[in-house]
Formats: sequence, structure tokens, C-alpha cells
Amino acid sequence: METASSSRKRDGRERVRRALAGAASALSARELVGATGLHENAVRRILKSLVTSGDVSIERETPRARGRPILRYRLVGAADAPFRRLVPVLLDLLGQSGGAEDAYAAGRRHGESEPGQRPAGARDAVVASLVTLGFAPEARAAGPGRHVLDLTRCPFTDAVTTSPNGRRICHLHHGLLAGIAAATGGEVDEFVINDPRVVPCRVGFRAEPEEAA
Repeated sequence: METASSSRKRDGRERVRRALAGAASALSARELVGATGLHENAVRRILKSLVTSGDVSIERETPRARGRPILRYRLVGAADAPFRRLVPVLLDLLGQSGGAEDAYAAGRRHGESEPGQRPAGARDAVVASLVTLGFAPEARAAGPGRHVLDLTRCPFTDAVTTSPNGRRICHLHHGLLAGIAAATGGEVDEFVINDPRVVPCRVGFRAEPEEAA
């Protein structure tokens, strides 16, 4: 059960994070006091914790007069932020180099030859790939030797639904899963692309008979 003290600490931490996220430039501790309404000691404790966890970076500003440098704080972007910013650029390049068939073929080649340790069976290999990429697959009822998964979360929703070449990601992913399944004794026989904001996309594949037992 959460105590009142832990609730206040969590609220204070979120207020500091929101203030930093909404700022156009790095903020000092005093500026954060004004932006959050928190006591300066509380702000400094929170900042120390956020710096230690890697969520906030420190910038040292040389003072105009003698004295200690002014410390300013900036929220660090999410670990996947650089990749998400690059996705639209990569989609433009992919759109220039070919269509859906080329995207599928590129994904399949990579799926078939992807290095690293991989589960021995097609079912586990496909599911592991989906989970690693963040698609949160949910199984549907299917016949013997066959598996159908709803991709309940699409990490590329923004790019897929806003970029003119967004569906290239879907075709690339289709090929990737087909390659992984083929390399582990299975076969993707269904790949339904939907608007992930409304209905999950769906993948269906067959695996070795012993996997379905």
C-alpha cells in the first residue's frame, strides 16, 4: 500500500519531470522551484535522484561574475527517441529504393540470416521477435500446428499512420517474420495489416507438428 509520503515523493518527481519536459531550454533548480511550486530542498533532492538514474543531465553555465557555475538541468530523451526520429528518414529512403515487395524481400533476407542465438522452434522464434520489438502479441485460437497472434501494441504507430511510406515498415516486418519462421522450420501464411490505432495487425503461421502438441 502506498503511503502519503511515497505518494508526495512520486508526485514531486513527476512535477519536476513535466517542468523539464515542457521547457525550451535547461532549467536551474531555482527556476524549477518556481515552475513546480516545490520547496527548493525537495527540488534539489529530486534532481539528484534523476541525475543518478540517468533521466536528467547537468549543464554548467559559467557565471558572469565570480562565483560557482550555475547548474542547469535538462531531461534526457527516452532510449528509443533517436530511433523514432530516424524512422521517417529511413522510410523516405526505403520509398525511393523500391515498393512493398522490395521491403518484404529485405526483411525476409534479414530474418533468414539474422545472427545470434534463436529459439529452435518457429513458434518461440516468432513470438520472441515480436516481444523484443515491442508488439505485445496475444494468441488467438487456431488449428493444430498453426498459430495466430494479434499485435496489440505497435511501436511504429506514428510512422505507419502519418508517413506516406509508413506501410513499408509493415511489409518489412512481414518479411522479417517470414524469414525467421522459415529459418526455424515454419511458414508465415497470414499477415493482416490494419490501422494499429483501431484494430491490431495480425500474423498467422504454421510450425512444426511437434511444437503444436
